[in-house]
Amino acid sequence: MENIDNVAGNLFEYDELKMYFGEDYWVTDRICITQPTLGDIIEFGDSKFYSVMATLCANTTSVRLQLWNMGIDWTKISDYELFIKLIRSFTPDDTRLVLGDLNLSWFIPYIKDNGEDKNIILVYIPRDENGNKIPTNIDDAIVIDELVYLRIVDYLRCMFDIHPKVEVNVKGKTTKQWIIDEERMNLEIEKKRREKKKKKKSFLYPLISAMVNHPGFKYKKNELKEVGIVEFMDSVKRLQTYESVRALMSGMYSGMLDTSKLNLKEELNWMRDLYK
Repeated sequence: MENIDNVAGNLFEYDELKMYFGEDYWVTDRICITQPTLGDIIEFGDSKFYSVMATLCANTTSVRLQLWNMGIDWTKISDYELFIKLIRSFTPDDTRLVLGDLNLSWFIPYIKDNGEDKNIILVYIPRDENGNKIPTNIDDAIVIDELVYLRIVDYLRCMFDIHPKVEVNVKGKTTKQWIIDEERMNLEIEKKRREKKKKKKSFLYPLISAMVNHPGFKYKKNELKEVGIVEFMDSVKRLQTYESVRALMSGMYSGMLDTSKLNLKEELNWMRDLYK
């Protein structure tokens, strides 16, 4: 049987237009993903927000160093198993911009035995005001199985354009140790670089600054807080494409560019699909 991780991209099709207009996406009848505006993210803190989203959308490759330090080979567990390990670390405040008041830390692993095989699912166990678990009938509980997890993470990756690298065919302890050593060295270099700057780098600031100062961008700064993140990031990509087309046309007409190997019908169309 083909691994479910490998077919996830073929299982889920989202309405891109609804996403562009910021409509909610119901993963199940009990779990809903909402889209934050720029104002929501700015108020939350964009460095913190994207850090949370990166962790929520992580795969085993993106956190392989942390797993290795825990004695876990990242090639031996699935992304869903990683999610089961991470889910209790998310507070409602961490995820409220995308999952509302759903408390991920209240989900606990439960082995579901259907007679033929056993699957691990995550069951939502609510608590009272004193933090005591409230007895829950599993048939009435909110459940996250592997398919629901994939729907959640695939949608979030699409919405925030987070596509972690997937490591394939990594075999041999020596090769894995080399990869880990290199990643540990790169992490140390990045840590020293950040210490010199003495502050967290904003992801959105340079993008907002570039868009506000571009003559083709229609929003003023005081209007941006109401814009959904998908619409804004689409504008960034669209204007980048528009400027690339202008540069290409300028090179063509000046005779400084060889266009014999280019698909001009595609390359000169700034309205083309940017998400193929």
